[in-house]
Amino acid sequence: MKNDFNKLNLSERFGKIDSGHSSLALNGSGEATLQTIMIDELTEHPYESYIYGEERDYEAIKGSIERNGYMGNPIIVSHREGRYIIVSGHSRVSAYKDLGQKSIPCQVYENLTEEQENDLLIDCNASRYRDGRDNDMIRARELDFKYKNYCKKAKASGEKPLRIDLFAKEHFGYSSKGTYRLMELLGVVEELQELVKDDTISARSLDGVSHYTEGEQKELARQLTEIKEKSEDDTVPLSAVEQIKEELRPGQFAKQEKTEEPEELPESAWDDEPEMMPEEKEPEKKKKASHAIKQIRKLYDIMNNLDDYENAVDIVEELKTLKGFIEDEYF
Repeated sequence: MKNDFNKLNLSERFGKIDSGHSSLALNGSGEATLQTIMIDELTEHPYESYIYGEERDYEAIKGSIERNGYMGNPIIVSHREGRYIIVSGHSRVSAYKDLGQKSIPCQVYENLTEEQENDLLIDCNASRYRDGRDNDMIRARELDFKYKNYCKKAKASGEKPLRIDLFAKEHFGYSSKGTYRLMELLGVVEELQELVKDDTISARSLDGVSHYTEGEQKELARQLTEIKEKSEDDTVPLSAVEQIKEELRPGQFAKQEKTEEPEELPESAWDDEPEMMPEEKEPEKKKKASHAIKQIRKLYDIMNNLDDYENAVDIVEELKTLKGFIEDEYF
């Protein structure tokens, strides 16, 4: 079914412009209007597929459009440097095109910067994926993309950016622990990332894999893909993942005998805290715990002084090292 949207009153058909999205045109620099745009003039956002992947309900979307002539709100588009870039509605655009539609209604934002356009991509798409699909790989890529975009804007304005965990809490509501777990996912090869994004394996099943060599990670991905292809539901159970990990790295998670002392962490303000009770009177378990906590606090103090994204990524490796040290030394 085809509709000549040029002959329709767009504001009557689709109502007012979404004020929620309109507010994302920061500082009023981008104004949104309802327009009919030729499909051949629309360009996909370069990062949409990487972050969100293919729409699983594409046939349902296509069927709805075929029955009703349109589906949902207008396509969200950024008009920048002579190009119409799709921000939200990639699957609907593909469906309209497959059904022979030549032009479609769009909510067009003018004069956005590239950074504002990137923010709009995440803000327009994040809620629908968060509500309908709980996927840690999508969450990780959303956070990574939005944080890099934020740091770029902060650098341009001369401001000091927030630490990534504080940024994630403010913009996504994630805990610090959850944030660093998501960032660890970005440390594995893309083949494994895609398996998580496709819900073939869980994010939890890749705990510790960022320590593997690239070759080991690719071999893990290869074997998991083979299992997926033989599975009726395209998933791989956690037990199968753990078995392959054990074959690749026997005893990886077994407690190892300590071979060398870790490097001393830098001095920090935490050293000024009052001493605990004298060592000879402190119970053994409490002594071990307090020592471990002091080491963590030193690292936390370092994190408080981070000034860019690269350092935030580096600190993840420090956390992994400290975690292993504490487990081996004290517990």
